[in-house]
This record gives sequence, C-alpha cells and structure tokens, in this order.
Amino acid sequence: MNVKTAIVWRRVTAGFGVCLWGGLAVAQDVAHEAGHLAALIAANPYQEEVSCAYVTTRSNEDGEQVEAFDSVWRLVSIDGRAPTEGELDDYAGGAAGREDRKHPASLNLAEVITPGTLALEEAGEDGREYSFTMRAEDEEEEDFLAAMDARLWTAADGRVRRVRMTNREPVSPQTGVRINQFEQDMRFGWDTGLSLPLLQSVHVKLEGRAFLVKKLDQDQTIRFSDIRCRSTL
Repeated sequence: MNVKTAIVWRRVTAGFGVCLWGGLAVAQDVAHEAGHLAALIAANPYQEEVSCAYVTTRSNEDGEQVEAFDSVWRLVSIDGRAPTEGELDDYAGGAAGREDRKHPASLNLAEVITPGTLALEEAGEDGREYSFTMRAEDEEEEDFLAAMDARLWTAADGRVRRVRMTNREPVSPQTGVRINQFEQDMRFGWDTGLSLPLLQSVHVKLEGRAFLVKKLDQDQTIRFSDIRCRSTL
C-alpha cells in the first residue's frame, strides 16, 4: 500500500468510524428515551376500569361556579343546590360533545406522549423535568401540537406533578382562527388507594382572534376536589 492509498484508506475508515459511533449514539439515545418513557408509565399507572365522583370549582372573569358530578358524570349539584330542569337540559344537550371526557384519574401517559420525543431536560433531588410532543389523533391536531412546547415534571419517585403546554408561535387550529397565546397547565396529586395520579387543577389561558373580528380571550382555572375514585372491576 503506497502513501496516497494509505491516506485515502485512513480517511474512509475514519469516516466509517464516525458513522458507526454516530449510529451507536442515536441507538443509545433512542433506548435511553424509551427507558425514560417506560419508567414514567410504570410510576404513573393507568387503570381503565376506574370511575370517579368529584367536585369542580371553575374560576374565571365571571366569578366562580361549583359543580358536583357522580361516578357516571351526572350533574348532581351547582353551587350547593340541585340543578334546575333547564340546567339539566343544557347539560344533557352538551353530552354529545363530552363523549370522550375524562375523570381526574384518567391520565394515560402512553397515549399522551409521542414515542421518540421524550427528553430529559433537568434532573435534581426533588424530581425531573421532561420535554415531549403530545400524541395527535389526526393531522389537524398534529399541526396544532407541533407548535406547542410540552413539559412534564415529576417528583423524585417518578410520580407526575405537573404537565404544561404552551405555544412557541401563533397557531391556527382551524380555518379563520388564530391563537396568539395558549397555555394549559395541569397539576396532579396521588390516589393512595388505587396508586395512580389524580388531576387536581387545570389552568387554561388563550388569546387570539376568529375571522379577524371576534376576540378570543379565556383565562380559566378548574380545581378538582372531593375526588372519590373506585375500581369497577
């Protein structure tokens, strides 16, 4: 092998080494991410056969409203009194839009986090912070979620404490609608009886416009209390 051939060969093998180690690094990152996701799911188990009765306190610019629901999402009371027939009719009329509603114990991280997107951002004695992309159900939702920065915080034992989603840039979830600011912040507690996370509160802030005319402005917090969950198995 002459000098020129040796130099070319070293370049080729050096390049091969870079590609090989780069490929190994990617594989290790994928495995590492999968390990984080598996650990999160294990620490925050989802149980499909669970039902919950609970109370919600909704706070916004109009004031507060307290509603109580039984374990099959029937409206039981409003501000401590029995709902009127009109309120029950209004609630029943919106039932079709609530077919996929979730109770406070329905966090399923396997359906929330898109595989391959979970990244550990910070780790400390008190817990960890992750970034991820939320799993979309269709292409329209995928475009919306792609513009979002999703974060998840856990305690030291891996239990979810908080999930927050904010927009990185203005986004149009549908024709004629532009969202300039969006934030959804969820805080979680723990059901010691069933050993699963419980949603404690949701804060939603939204600013934008619809068809350039109607202003969209929402700043609302829903707090969950008197949560009574049970297994239906």
